[in-house]
Amino acid sequence: MKSFEGLRIAVFLLALSLQAYAILDEVISLGGGLEDPIVHLTAGEDTPVRVYEGGTLESSCFIEEEEESSGTYFFQWVSIGPRENRTLSRSRDLRLSNVYSDSFRDPIYCVVTRNEDGEVFEKQINIEYYGPTVSRQLRIEPMPSEDMASGRVVRRCEVYPVPPQGEVWEFSWSDPTGRIISNSDVLSIVVTGEQPSVTYTCRAINLRTSDQLVGEFTVHARNVPASITYSTLIEPISGSLEYGRPYEARCLVQPSPPQPVSFIWYYKDHIVAEGERLYISKFDHSTAGEYICVPRTAYGYGRAYGNATLGLRLKPSTEAHTELRAPPGSFLITNVGDRRELHCEIPLSDRNAIQWYLNGTLVDANSLANSTGHLQRIDYSRVSIMAIDGVEVFHEGIWECRTPTERKIVNIYVVSYYEIEVNPPLYVLSEGENMEIHCSAQGAREVPNSELEWFFRPVGSSVMQPLDYGPGGFVRIDDPRAKYTSVITKSHVVAFDEGEYICREPGGKTAISTLQIRRSLPPTLHITPGVIKVRPGQDVNLLCYSMQADRRTRGPRPRLRAYDPRLTLRTVESPDNAVSGSVTRIDVSFNGTVIECYSDMPNVEPVRAIIQVEDVCPPGYRRCRNGECLEAGRFCDGNRDCADGSDEDPSLCYVCDPIVMKCEVYRGQQPRKQTYMVHWQCDGEDDCGNGFDEANCQDPAISFCVKQTYTCPSSGLQIPRAFMCDSDADCERNEDEEQCSKFIKGIH
Repeated sequence: MKSFEGLRIAVFLLALSLQAYAILDEVISLGGGLEDPIVHLTAGEDTPVRVYEGGTLESSCFIEEEEESSGTYFFQWVSIGPRENRTLSRSRDLRLSNVYSDSFRDPIYCVVTRNEDGEVFEKQINIEYYGPTVSRQLRIEPMPSEDMASGRVVRRCEVYPVPPQGEVWEFSWSDPTGRIISNSDVLSIVVTGEQPSVTYTCRAINLRTSDQLVGEFTVHARNVPASITYSTLIEPISGSLEYGRPYEARCLVQPSPPQPVSFIWYYKDHIVAEGERLYISKFDHSTAGEYICVPRTAYGYGRAYGNATLGLRLKPSTEAHTELRAPPGSFLITNVGDRRELHCEIPLSDRNAIQWYLNGTLVDANSLANSTGHLQRIDYSRVSIMAIDGVEVFHEGIWECRTPTERKIVNIYVVSYYEIEVNPPLYVLSEGENMEIHCSAQGAREVPNSELEWFFRPVGSSVMQPLDYGPGGFVRIDDPRAKYTSVITKSHVVAFDEGEYICREPGGKTAISTLQIRRSLPPTLHITPGVIKVRPGQDVNLLCYSMQADRRTRGPRPRLRAYDPRLTLRTVESPDNAVSGSVTRIDVSFNGTVIECYSDMPNVEPVRAIIQVEDVCPPGYRRCRNGECLEAGRFCDGNRDCADGSDEDPSLCYVCDPIVMKCEVYRGQQPRKQTYMVHWQCDGEDDCGNGFDEANCQDPAISFCVKQTYTCPSSGLQIPRAFMCDSDADCERNEDEEQCSKFIKGIH
């Protein structure tokens, strides 16, 4: 019969500035007919024995009330490693001089063998080793996603100098009240509102040595706004807007959001550019108009930002008159209602043969071009003048002055829209506030407010839709006392009202007022502890609470629920709008159960805690993260044996059990088991099933029922005791298969 208890490496490599606390292993208890002895150490049992580099380690091993025991014991000190064991002393006394870090690479045990039945008892010595190791400290560094301008703080806590790959540290962050707010090395919080400085504490614990490092980070949030309002802007890149020349501009969001932003440019409801830059190869009447920049979060579904509109207008010419020129001619940009003179210089010989055309049609007193009677032609000996006393839309086109010998042209572009204005151009309101926007248009003639139209373009959209009016919505006011101004109002704006409000005059020109809504940040939920580690039969207790965005006041009381309907979760309202939950005497079937802290308020993200019921696995087994027990030798062997694959997790492989050995093929036979414990080797029992763990034993043959090998009387051949009475003759004269009934009785 064997008993086994996991042996941990208890050697602590520490800097002088650190403190370590070794965990005392229990004495291994063996079954059998005799009473189990209690093994003690003179040093390194209740408290770790301190050893400095170059010093001496001394301790002795003894049995409690040894003088009254019926049997005698054999003592030795052994360093047990993953591949080999080293015998340090063959007596009850251990003395190692001039020690250094490698002296304690593997755990050291006092191994006591009871001579009467061969049972083995072990006791590990706990050691604190102080050597010239590098002093470690915590560094707290900002992460790339941190955006202090928006109140987003993201910090990472790291051990420096960087520990070796096999050294595992566990991190946590706590707030000033001591509550755990993060069970990882990363702190991610949103700080808003006028508040004093707040200090957060990072703790790092070495899972092997229990060393603890502590670091602090203070957030100075006095100047952080209560909420972040982003504005979309358009900046010109080209120095000026010139007819017939290229033009370039860029779109940007300010302040810079923490997430990448993509941009799409629209012109007349079609995509004309993607990216922050807009490039127009030639600005003319075909490319003039409104260009809408729509920014969005580049990856996934994020927040939508307000649109921005770039209006590129044809600028009317300021010259008193325009000269016609040979093809392709000159250009004239004019407003409706402007007074213009077109001058055509002519040869003296052609003064009596001049004709004027508009878009290929002769212009005279009865033509369509003179339907309003605004055209006057004046001829001189060297110049013919076409005077337009009020430009109309139908005057747009190619004007020609023809003579028998020459042809001259001017291209006229009539700007038919009016100057239109809205106020305010940018509106920033909180939800629930009232809004009011007014619009007026002026140009060749003033436009009555009844002829103005209102439209709405939501945030993140390029589609302009008519504005809806009605109860609880928008109200339009066209007061006859201010007959050129139209006003829209709405009480209690909400997030869905965010976007662009567009006023359009009959000629098609628009003006835009952008409404941005300040959003109050929802409260955040917190649950502690995030991971609840318990043994079967223990109680589970946890606390859930919410915090307002200012991080100073509690939010509404949250609620608790368990994902497993079998779990009886008792909840009690606690002070400060918190709620506590408890489970009485939990059992292992609830391992991995998730408890959620949630709120009935919209847009509040729930948080969760997980219950880990850490049952004790049988000797020779280790626990997967999902709770199942697996042979220790199947960990870190390249095969995923745990259902969750945690047996191949590198962080677990680094701490693989060092006393597990693999069973291999022996004498052409496959092993029946995959692994065996190193202290089971050459103990007289076939643990692998093919004799592998009992082969190549170095000890000499010893007497029956005590020693680990058997010597064949006829030939002197030594065989493992596990080969006796296995119905397979190993001695030449079958001596190992004789007297088996006595042998079986003896070992039981």
